Amino acid sequence: MISRHSRSSNYYRRPFYKTRGFKFLIFLIIFTSAFVYWSIKKIPPPSPTPPTAESTAGQAAQPTHSLVAAQIIFLDGAAEVKISGLPAGQAGTTNWEPLNLNYEIKQGDTVRTSGAAKSVIQLPDKSFVRMDANTEIFLKQLSLSDATLEQTYGHAFHRVNDNTPIIYKVLHGQTELIALGTAFDVAILGQTVEISAIANETKIKIYNALDNSLLNIDTVNQGEKAIINPALEKEKMIQKKTLTQNDLLNDTWFTWNKSLDVQNNYFLGMLGDLIDLTIAQTDLTTNDQEFIINGTTDKAATVSINNNKVENKAGAFEYKLSLQPGINKIQILAQKNKFENKKTLNITYEAKETITTDAKITLTAQQENGSIKLEWATNGITNPAAFITLVGKNQDVTFPAAPSHVVSGSATTDIWKGLEKAAYFVRVCLKQGDGCGIYSNEIILTP
Repeated sequence: MISRHSRSSNYYRRPFYKTRGFKFLIFLIIFTSAFVYWSIKKIPPPSPTPPTAESTAGQAAQPTHSLVAAQIIFLDGAAEVKISGLPAGQAGTTNWEPLNLNYEIKQGDTVRTSGAAKSVIQLPDKSFVRMDANTEIFLKQLSLSDATLEQTYGHAFHRVNDNTPIIYKVLHGQTELIALGTAFDVAILGQTVEISAIANETKIKIYNALDNSLLNIDTVNQGEKAIINPALEKEKMIQKKTLTQNDLLNDTWFTWNKSLDVQNNYFLGMLGDLIDLTIAQTDLTTNDQEFIINGTTDKAATVSINNNKVENKAGAFEYKLSLQPGINKIQILAQKNKFENKKTLNITYEAKETITTDAKITLTAQQENGSIKLEWATNGITNPAAFITLVGKNQDVTFPAAPSHVVSGSATTDIWKGLEKAAYFVRVCLKQGDGCGIYSNEIILTP
């Protein structure tokens, strides 16, 4: 039998990885990879693009020793800085050094103003701390994600950037304030912290001084002032009251802050313009008891006069009131949402005295234990200026011969004390000029 396969047909074939072709392929891959790597290493890095004027506009020049720093952008009067936390190789100092405009301050530094100075610190995120006189602030944390300031003492207005990405905190003792809005004012009075929410909200946290546990938490809203005292019991730690625009805008500290905010086109909140309120009358003196007040205001405003609500008719109002003798202090208040305007009128009412032809004074009197009490009523006399009471030992007592008391025109009684035991003649008269006009009946009192 003849086999179908001859020896020359090479029936057995070697695997490819044992052939020369496979070895050549491996060499080609290694060579190509090395060439690519060498080519990449030879490409020069791109040249840096010089910054444009727009990209640097509004940026204060910063020294090279700090990547994140704040800067003094306003200084009126004397201020000092205590430096700490400098980079390695630069020692800090416990001494206070004079502070100058454009001075760069960093995390760990402390700034204080003197008794007649004001200063503004610009933080890296373009938030501002406006320091009043006699104020000290320690920059505890300063980065692109966190600004934590410890207000040791004094008064500062914190204007937080509307679009800031950072968490902005103010600390004092056990109290922590976290900005939820754009502007708040902080005054330190011993261990008490007073915060006024000027624009939007600020969160309040109070911690236990021993274990740092949270004792209390609250939010102070725009238009509110919170008085914080961690030493009090929990329900009294945070006490709130309402801020008024009139009070704020009559305070030179807040008007200065408003002027800076107006320059920068910031949201003014409670420092915004007052509601329109115009009163037709001015301070005056009148003999008329009935007095009418009228004026104009915002059409949507609520109007009250001496706490009495007055109808607002499309921006106009009118109110009639009865004056009391003397100075009448009249308060007119216009309110709209959280904004208001308040004005005060001082109207002096000098009641005109009138006497009819049949006017008379009727007197009654009694004597007891060395005292005489006189009581009288009038008829035909309106708005008397004053009365004179007379007590003497002779009949037909008159002024100015007999002993006398002068009492107000609204009085209807008078008491004489410390009299010796005796018979007395008593009378009362209407005071007119330097003398007496109408006399009452005369009464004799015996012991």
